[in-house]
Amino acid sequence: MNELVSHGAQRVVMLLGRRWALPVLAALQGGPLRHHELRRIIGGVSDKVLVETLRALGEAHLVTRTVYPEVPLRVEYALTDAAQALCESLEVLNDWAATYWLAEARRP
Repeated sequence: MNELVSHGAQRVVMLLGRRWALPVLAALQGGPLRHHELRRIIGGVSDKVLVETLRALGEAHLVTRTVYPEVPLRVEYALTDAAQALCESLEVLNDWAATYWLAEARRP
């Protein structure tokens, strides 16, 4: 198997293919957020699905979960350095899509 479609690349695409993964990463680019803040920013995602998405991104070492020992309990989610680098790569993908794929779709 060549490097472009390696097992690792396939796993990243599968993870990012989850419906809410990219919106969560985009929302967290602005800095750490709490669960309810993420839900408000993203909109349309259920608590259960957001928790599942955050858990999957955490297991992939893309999102950290920090629990502050306060009353009431405060939990914040943030991007890891790896996720920041991934977001930079996604910007390149966005540029490619705008230049080639979306432009092609607009042609008669």
